[in-house]
Amino acid sequence: MLQLLLSSFLLIVPATSWTVLPSSTARARTTTRRKRGEKYSSPCSPLLSLASSSSLTAKPFGRQDYWESFYQERRRVDNNVGNSITNNTPIETNDDVNAGSTSFTWYAGFDDLEPFLRQFIKPRDRILIPGAGMDSLVLDMYDAGYQNLTVLDYAPSSMAYFERLREHRMIRTHVADVRDLRGLFPESSSPSSSFHYFDVILDKGTLDAVSLAGDSMHEKRSNFIQATRELQRVVKPAGGIVWSLSGICADKLLSTKDLWDDQEWEILCDGSFYTTADGYTSNNFDSTLLVWRKQTKK
Repeated sequence: MLQLLLSSFLLIVPATSWTVLPSSTARARTTTRRKRGEKYSSPCSPLLSLASSSSLTAKPFGRQDYWESFYQERRRVDNNVGNSITNNTPIETNDDVNAGSTSFTWYAGFDDLEPFLRQFIKPRDRILIPGAGMDSLVLDMYDAGYQNLTVLDYAPSSMAYFERLREHRMIRTHVADVRDLRGLFPESSSPSSSFHYFDVILDKGTLDAVSLAGDSMHEKRSNFIQATRELQRVVKPAGGIVWSLSGICADKLLSTKDLWDDQEWEILCDGSFYTTADGYTSNNFDSTLLVWRKQTKK
């Protein structure tokens, strides 16, 4: 799945509207450091304005069957592209699929995110990427040295994709719903029991998708809170990092009452303009970066 409602997710709007497509490849990072307020135009640029549209709630981005069908179609197109190259025959695609590009990335690719990964994450950290979809970030991170990776999604085709492509890479894959991870990572009565804890949770659009899951506002809110609390639960008790790259639910993450206990969570990046130690700025991608660090509750 993107695991949870969406598989790592990007908003792709059906042909009856306009389409916001994920980047099909990681963009090369420019050598010029961007200054405050300086932005570029990317394939995901319209996403933030779309997120404020009431029409978004009518889209199926919070449904597991939508994402399973979506990933199956991307794999079908990829296979057809290979056959087309061999047989010189045309291919057919639906409007939600970027033909010939099975792998893609939500919001920003590895090249743009890498300075921020260095800022908050160590290569040896145990990293969970929920709702991984077919995001190229996973393989890029592994090849860059972040090799203690676990990915999950509630769309089986997503995990089948990584199982096919991981080759020698020791990436752990699970089909699971981010709203309830107890089957994979049981609750522990002892905070010192860290066997099932991760050092880092790297959410990249999954909570966006979860926030759209449900038939009512109450159900959507409940799913969103449940998923967020599960990610909080499986990060290690002291020093664990929860990272969220969001195009839709950043305000909910920041404002939902009692979601982040100030005595337990320190916010390191609150969505405002942020500059890394080596000068890269958070306006290098068209979404909101939020980072919390778990600390011993006072």
